[in-house]
Amino acid sequence: MTHLQLIEMLYRHKDEIHQAYMQKGILGASDELIKSTFFIKVADEYQLNQTYITFVDSILDRVDYGVVFEDYEKENAKLILLRKKYLQYKKPYYKEQILKLIDDIYLRFFYRDNHIRLLLKKLEHDVSLEIEIIIEEANTILHDISELIDANDKIYKTFVELKELDEDIKTKLTKLEIDFFRFSNNIENYISQLQRFIIQTKEKRRQNRLFMQVANDILNEKDTKLDEHLLADTSTKCYTIEYTKRKKVKSLPSFYDTTLLKKALKSLKLTKSKRATANSKLQEIPPQKLPMIDIDMIIKLLQEDKPDDIYSYLLSKTDIFANEEEAFKIYLHLLSYSVAYSDSFNQHGIRKVAWQSDMIG
Repeated sequence: MTHLQLIEMLYRHKDEIHQAYMQKGILGASDELIKSTFFIKVADEYQLNQTYITFVDSILDRVDYGVVFEDYEKENAKLILLRKKYLQYKKPYYKEQILKLIDDIYLRFFYRDNHIRLLLKKLEHDVSLEIEIIIEEANTILHDISELIDANDKIYKTFVELKELDEDIKTKLTKLEIDFFRFSNNIENYISQLQRFIIQTKEKRRQNRLFMQVANDILNEKDTKLDEHLLADTSTKCYTIEYTKRKKVKSLPSFYDTTLLKKALKSLKLTKSKRATANSKLQEIPPQKLPMIDIDMIIKLLQEDKPDDIYSYLLSKTDIFANEEEAFKIYLHLLSYSVAYSDSFNQHGIRKVAWQSDMIG
């Protein structure tokens, strides 16, 4: 089969190939694709040749967490052997093999750099995985990338020795020096970027656990200390409460102030605030129990509608919630399910959180 015939075969079976690529395999495949080993039978499914999948992913800038970075030990050993034979026999064949292997190594470095860049981008924007898994994947990638530094140094030292062999080899390596330097420099930058990402993600995990602790205390009516904190300085904090007849959450000011919120989170340790002066007021207010609400029914509605703003969605259910406080408590409870956090806030000053879970519990 010629290259042109291969292209024509791909076009004839484009729908079948696309289906197998999207579904990671199909139950039946054309004889032509099977005979050409374009499809390989695995158990009861026909899967695309991995070489084709790698090619497509590279062209479409797609990459999986399981990508393996080569250590280039074999290539370096082969370069050293070819150099030795060229010095011994001075045959053009060995020179051609050295030039070809340099090209191969350059392409591997190019694709490796692209894959690492895509992996980091995927890690930073992935909302489908739990934080623990993201941290685990990031640590694995960091370990694999760190091991590449020694391999790079060995190959670069071999390149220096190869320059002395022949003028053509020296010319090619000189032209590629800037790119190889860029690839090497990028590795160090990727390592620093990954290290920062892991630290930030671990801090996010810590904050999420703190939020869950606060949410659970609120749901269990153990929110006295939280009330003290929110009542301590209502004039400066963005999210505070004031005890009125309706006991509603108050938002001051109307816009979201990131700096003030960070200070509030830092000081929120469920300990008695030094500035709290609301003890006497709190004692005068009888404890209020959360009315019985059918959580399973609410989750069923969320699974059907899949809103991109859970809190606003709950407020729209006026037949279920008597006031905003009830909706807010249920909103906090739902954060323990599979949800996606947005960077924006709704008109109530509450972060927009989209529903993703497909299961109850």
